[in-house]
Amino acid sequence: MSALGIIAWLARLLTLFALCGALLPLVRSGAWAVRVWDFPRVQMLIAIGVGLGCAAAIAWAPKSRLEAAVLACLLLFASVFHIRAIVPFTPLAPLTVPQATSPSFSVVVTNLDVRNQYHEGVREALEAQDADVLLLVELDHEWERELAALGTDYPHAVTELREDGLGIALWSRLPLETATVEYLVSDRRASIHATIVTPDGDRVRLIGIHPTPPALAIRSGEGRYDSRIRDAELVRVAEMVAEANEERRYDACIVAGDFNDVAGAHTTALFQRLSGLEDPRVGRGLFSTYHAQRPLLRYPLDHVFVTPNIAVAHMRRLRIPGSDHFGIGASIEVRSGGKDDVDSPSSGDRDEASEMHNEGQHDAASHGESASG
Repeated sequence: MSALGIIAWLARLLTLFALCGALLPLVRSGAWAVRVWDFPRVQMLIAIGVGLGCAAAIAWAPKSRLEAAVLACLLLFASVFHIRAIVPFTPLAPLTVPQATSPSFSVVVTNLDVRNQYHEGVREALEAQDADVLLLVELDHEWERELAALGTDYPHAVTELREDGLGIALWSRLPLETATVEYLVSDRRASIHATIVTPDGDRVRLIGIHPTPPALAIRSGEGRYDSRIRDAELVRVAEMVAEANEERRYDACIVAGDFNDVAGAHTTALFQRLSGLEDPRVGRGLFSTYHAQRPLLRYPLDHVFVTPNIAVAHMRRLRIPGSDHFGIGASIEVRSGGKDDVDSPSSGDRDEASEMHNEGQHDAASHGESASG
């Protein structure tokens, strides 16, 4: 095959790849082979750029000009979907979460990576952040021992130690009025529900989560997880936040953690509409947190969502030595005069959430992972 023929085939493959990434996320399916296309938006745009270059190259051959034009049009069509997904997370978009002027406490969320052996480096990195609240994902017994010296700075804690990357903990310098561990959909995936009392006297509900990632290999060897368990947990948490907001149980709410879903994806967008929470990334940047060691395969998986009466400052991505995730940090200000009412979700959103929850519970049961929540 000639060099031009190879370039032509590359252009065709990249066009197919770009179209799959643009159109498959529109399919309302929890199948992992569909949902993984939510992730590589930036990578898709890179592929489209290469594809357009290949189309331009084959256009030099008179017999290939029509095909080159068709491929270029398809690539540009696909690019619209990916650009629309990314633009809100650039400085081109206005902030939906205002810039804090007088933050009262700071939060750091980090996935430690259960396989990570850089214990001392991680401890030093977290000490340097000097955060008031730490949400630690994939905390196991070894990590607890290695971070014991750091833990003395955080007298208020709720910890669920699990092996295999399933542990989670909330460590706080601020008093915790309440703190519980719950299993909402899968008995393998814990979430933390705590009420923090800030130095200003505000009661802030913080929910820390780490739902099942789509395409994760099932421990029994029976294929891979779909997104259904993850989706069910996200919508259940969203409903809990909405109920608390409606009943004015707290002054503000934060949901944080490794969502195993990307900013702007359909399920995360539904989570926001159901909960009324805002994404501080909007107008600030993507802050892609995974995979820390593979820049070309990096997605915004770790999140801090907040109620509309919260302002955020110093949002940042943090290098965690040895981890496959960056951490993410933010300084928080609760504004009593801020917007504290949110639009009610549509009946369509409620119906979809109910369907997602039922499917997730059924999927968890089929894997022997049912939880009481």
